Amino acid sequence: MATIALSVGGAMLGSSLLPAGVTLFGATLSGAMIGQAVGGIAGAAVDSLFLAPSLPRQRVEGPRLSELRVTGADYGTGIPLAYGGSVRLAGTVLWLSDVIESRKKRTEGGGGKGGGGGAEIETVEYRYHLDLALGLCAGPIADVRRLWADGHVVWEYGQTKPSSADGITVYRGDEEQLPDPLIEAQEGAGNVPAFRGLAYIVLERLALHRHGGRIPNLVAEVVLPSERTRLADAVTDLCRRAGVEAVNATALEGQPLQGYVVPRVMSPREAIEPLQRACFFDAREEPEGLVFQKLEQPVLHELPTEDLGAGPEGSPVARLAVTRADAHSLPRAIAVQYADAQRDQQPGVQQARRQASGSYVETELQMPQVLFADEARAVAEVTLDLAWRQRERAEVALPSAARRLVAGDLLRLSDGGRGRIYRVLERTVSPQGVWQLAVVSDSDYRLPARPGAVAPVPVSPYPQPPSASELLVLDLPALLGEEN
Repeated sequence: MATIALSVGGAMLGSSLLPAGVTLFGATLSGAMIGQAVGGIAGAAVDSLFLAPSLPRQRVEGPRLSELRVTGADYGTGIPLAYGGSVRLAGTVLWLSDVIESRKKRTEGGGGKGGGGGAEIETVEYRYHLDLALGLCAGPIADVRRLWADGHVVWEYGQTKPSSADGITVYRGDEEQLPDPLIEAQEGAGNVPAFRGLAYIVLERLALHRHGGRIPNLVAEVVLPSERTRLADAVTDLCRRAGVEAVNATALEGQPLQGYVVPRVMSPREAIEPLQRACFFDAREEPEGLVFQKLEQPVLHELPTEDLGAGPEGSPVARLAVTRADAHSLPRAIAVQYADAQRDQQPGVQQARRQASGSYVETELQMPQVLFADEARAVAEVTLDLAWRQRERAEVALPSAARRLVAGDLLRLSDGGRGRIYRVLERTVSPQGVWQLAVVSDSDYRLPARPGAVAPVPVSPYPQPPSASELLVLDLPALLGEEN
């Protein structure tokens, strides 16, 4: 009110005192205009001094959760199996408490002698917390090194508490761990399992309001004990979980693992195959059990020409029935997708490409394994080389002396003076005592471990010296001019 009244009065007084106005910088201001401005300023000060205490208080409320019960557990989720030095795992919610809501008030503005003015604004902020148990993998583990929430590190080993929670408790998944007291305090004594054999963490008062009012995406880096850091440990454990106790993985004991995760329920063969592709080993069944061996080995057997094509009298058999894969069906490039050990185990890709192959096929290999960049590239190069090296398959019939050969052995077949090296894939025996071998072309190459590599990575076979040329004359019918 005072603002309106003093503005009108100031305009009338200004027009009477300054009828000609005032000229400043070439512009003329009327007396009424000057008086109205001065009166308006004075009236605003009077209104602020006398009318502000009677104005209603304004209340502003922050966002609230529409539902105070957050669910996040997945029933039937498989427990991951982890091997190696350390792995990065996305956890599964095992237990949640009720969401606790708290309010924080803040008041701004208001009148007073200091010259302030206007209505008071009361802001109410709502904050939400809950307690949470997060399952990681099958135990036991050594410890948890780091914890991420929505891609940001919120806790590292040695810190007292995470940045978005009031406390963290790590359970390593041994057979002696007890139920968590925080969960027992809410569910009651005797109503909480100890989750023995399962590694998990408990977060106390996790701040949901810092993550948009929801449970963030929690990922933990798990450090594994020394008895689970070798390739032989992983292969042996996977076989024994499937009930295969007679396992001989002595040949793999010198190969360490940086990290490998079996994320879901699968057969042992499906779980071991990614390790085979990265570490280049094979397995065969023998009377004493399942034997794992490296692909690199010397040629132990050399069969003379007269032993080829064995069979009953009167039944001629081909000495060596060879099938060669078409070059257009073989890969020109192979890309290996892996977890990069040098980038917090984030996804990485390394590629190997063969020049002048005549093929346009490009292949991707998904490897749920932690590798360094140079390791992954070496794996891609050797895998590409093996695809071309083993393009030739053959079947050969041998006499009973071939019973000493087993799957995975390298042998040299002297047929027509060629002396090719093959790897035995399968062997069968006929009622007449003839041994049929299915073999694939190979060589007695060596796959030495790269210096400083965590996993056994063979040195790239490129560049290779050119091999001797051979002329193979095919006995085919002649083509006529119109058929050519």
